[in-house]
Amino acid sequence: MYRYRPAHRQLSRASHSSAYDATLGNLLVGQHTRVIFQGFTGRLASVNAAESRAWGTNVVGGVSPRVGFHQHPELAHLPVFATVREAVEKLKPDATGVYVAAGQAASAIEEALEAEVPLIVAVAEHIPLHDILKIHAMLRSQSVSRLVGANSPGLISPAGTCRIGFQPLPCFTSGTVGVVARSGTLSYEAAAGLTAAGLGQSTCVGVGGDVLPGTDIVDGLKLLSEDPQTEAIVLIGEVGGEQEMRAAHWAEGYRKAKGAEAKPIAGLVAGRTVHPGPDRVMGHAGAWPALGEPTADEKFHALERAGVTMVDHPVKFGRVMKGLLSGKRGYHTGARRALHVQAGPLVDGLPGLATTDVEATHELELTVDRTAGSPCFILARISPVSQITRFPFAYHAAAPPTKDIAGIADYLGMPQRDVTLARLLHTLHDLFIQHEGVSLRVSLAIDNGSLAVKDPRFVFDDAAFRSAGRHAALHSSTVSNPDGMVYLPLGPPKSPECAIGTVVNGAGLALNTVDVLSSVGAPIQAANFLDTGGKATAETIGHAFGLLRADNRVKVVLVNVFGGLTQGAVIARGVVAAVRELRAAEGDSAEAMPVVVRIRGTGEEEGAQLLREAELKGVWVEPDFDNAVERCVELAREQM
Repeated sequence: MYRYRPAHRQLSRASHSSAYDATLGNLLVGQHTRVIFQGFTGRLASVNAAESRAWGTNVVGGVSPRVGFHQHPELAHLPVFATVREAVEKLKPDATGVYVAAGQAASAIEEALEAEVPLIVAVAEHIPLHDILKIHAMLRSQSVSRLVGANSPGLISPAGTCRIGFQPLPCFTSGTVGVVARSGTLSYEAAAGLTAAGLGQSTCVGVGGDVLPGTDIVDGLKLLSEDPQTEAIVLIGEVGGEQEMRAAHWAEGYRKAKGAEAKPIAGLVAGRTVHPGPDRVMGHAGAWPALGEPTADEKFHALERAGVTMVDHPVKFGRVMKGLLSGKRGYHTGARRALHVQAGPLVDGLPGLATTDVEATHELELTVDRTAGSPCFILARISPVSQITRFPFAYHAAAPPTKDIAGIADYLGMPQRDVTLARLLHTLHDLFIQHEGVSLRVSLAIDNGSLAVKDPRFVFDDAAFRSAGRHAALHSSTVSNPDGMVYLPLGPPKSPECAIGTVVNGAGLALNTVDVLSSVGAPIQAANFLDTGGKATAETIGHAFGLLRADNRVKVVLVNVFGGLTQGAVIARGVVAAVRELRAAEGDSAEAMPVVVRIRGTGEEEGAQLLREAELKGVWVEPDFDNAVERCVELAREQM
């Protein structure tokens, strides 16, 4: 069987602490990297493959059930195979881009793993969480294949002229600054800021916004710290999980070990001003903290204490990194359609469920341990949440391990053979596996020596229904959002300070936009979080404006779009139509609601031109983010 050997850059084997860690060097792509696409004949894959190939990526063919059929004339001479294994045997690929719908994406990743493709890049979002749990069990048992994603913008090496993803190419240029980011749009912003400052990029790893990425931030830091092409590193995190805390721990150890030879690291953490939960994720599937996990603000300060130079917006990475590379220590600075089960058969089946007045003393949550890549019981004391204890276990375990049941009983000061506790843990386990849970949380109280279960709060994975059609009885009655948009009002319902309505593409960029508005405009702040999704359309923009019009707190609208898959011209047409509808609703009012539009990335010039030609009343086009924010704040203050 063919094995990958990077031709131009090698990593030290000393850093490999597990079988899967040994695949880290597979991320160092370049012109030598032979790339195939799964879903090759689909519209998105074929357009992306043709664009990447024209840029210089060594695309050698693909996989599709429709063998011999091409949607793009520039790919007509490339072979198409029915299976990944056949493509591996004939083409000897180093990497595959998985451009398959979310419902089939896990099977496509599994096929690539079984064929031992060295690098697998999965871009689809809304892959069911439990499908990804199964993939992680496979990943940890082998040492050949490395996964990037899912829900990832992909991997790009401007220095090596290789792109396996959908990053907007004009933002990237060859250089020596590496980027590792959870957010696609924020990584584009970072690259654009670096490019504008005259700093190119070596390798940019989009780890993706899922709960369990195949490659995380710490993996990216390890890779870039050892890559001879990389002289400095940009790190972009966000709310949810503990990747950034582990990154801070790694960075501190790295600086101590390397001293003056350590590469400078600059960072950003989005979501410092929002407070999501498992039923209130901020666009990305992983943008929520489980019980006891740190806030985005805590992550920010942990990285800062570890010596990472922190910024508040990615456009600032350019000038900050120039200062760091010159030896100066410069600058510092909707929700998931979740199912809340409060009553009914799922909750009624919980042993120990009670309405006792005895005060709860502990919180118990069954969720996903993002570090272990497995299910995990989390137990914590209440008021304040403290003494967090975790009990991760294998996804394929038929029941909670006996040692974990005993450990939880000891923690609670209960007999290890307590029947109610054992039944509770078994019931939660079965619900989590059978119905594809995300977070099953209950409060626990001891009532006359017996365990009482209170306030069950269950969240199940809507992607299992949306992408794969599973568990229709649970999810089909929930409200559907055909646009794929995530909208969450922020702040008190009647607060006049929540005056700026936001329309943003990409969860990370939406989080960061809310953060910056709250920082710069205080006391004025954003009225909402609104992520249009990675493939926003003119109709999406119209729907977004409709939501903002219904919020009487909104005095100014900020449209902040950084295009990857999203085309600037499409967004501009949507804005023009939405503003015209808004103006018609306002009648002849002289107090027309101002709209500030910033479009960058793919098709930005065409989009700006369309807006200028429309000559809309009360619309400002501001390509610079700082100027756009300042304009919004100024307009909002005028109307206070």
